[in-house]
Amino acid sequence: MMAHEIPASVDELRGLWRRSLMAWPGKPEDRDTWVSWLQGPALYADLRQPAGRPDFTGVTCVRDLGNVHIEWMARQMAFAGTFICEGETFSWGHDIDYGPLSPVADRARLWYEPGRLVERGVEIAFTEHWHREGRHREGDAQEVCSAWRLRGADGRHAILVRAGNYFLIAHSYTGPVYGAATLAASLERVMDMKKRQDMVASEFSFGQVSSRGWLIERSSLPFREGADLSPAFTSHGVTLHELAPEGNPIMSTWTIELSQ
Repeated sequence: MMAHEIPASVDELRGLWRRSLMAWPGKPEDRDTWVSWLQGPALYADLRQPAGRPDFTGVTCVRDLGNVHIEWMARQMAFAGTFICEGETFSWGHDIDYGPLSPVADRARLWYEPGRLVERGVEIAFTEHWHREGRHREGDAQEVCSAWRLRGADGRHAILVRAGNYFLIAHSYTGPVYGAATLAASLERVMDMKKRQDMVASEFSFGQVSSRGWLIERSSLPFREGADLSPAFTSHGVTLHELAPEGNPIMSTWTIELSQ
């Protein structure tokens, strides 16, 4: 079967993983999509951005987005939830998704081969190759591994994962869905520009923590790159720096529903 089956433990997979390959039967291999999977103690977050990103110069907020930006953004994939081991398979719960939820469960087998972690889909036949970026070490202050499930006063949900100096925050989908299986297909039914902009306005942001702050390096909202998430934690909640669709900065307050 597999060269070296991994231990049936989510703990083994904590940290940041980068993807180098996605292969589907009968389709061209994908080696160009930028993918980061950040695994916390149980919660995880995943951001996937296709090649061919257009120029976002001059785009400072959602309301600045044009159709060329919207159509590329709609091809992004991003999701977050709980990662669990189920016997010989692993399951990624999509509690939060960048677009419409898939009816197919995200389940796969995982095993090590020299220099990579291999993922093979259960419900859908696909193969992905993953490579660890750094490694989580228990007890090392620089390798903290934590995650939070958050609920906003406006009804939104979010998952924030930190592993080592990396973080990834995922916000629940807030745009309208028009009866299509994918965000890109749903967009084809909408002509109103403001509605089209809102459909791609959910934020999934990846970055690193340093003495300069929680700086965003890649985001489903590219104009957020370079911004400081700057979370401020209390015993029951957290405030985050966000950007309203019209471009004004806001401080959002979230209740911590789960802390790991």
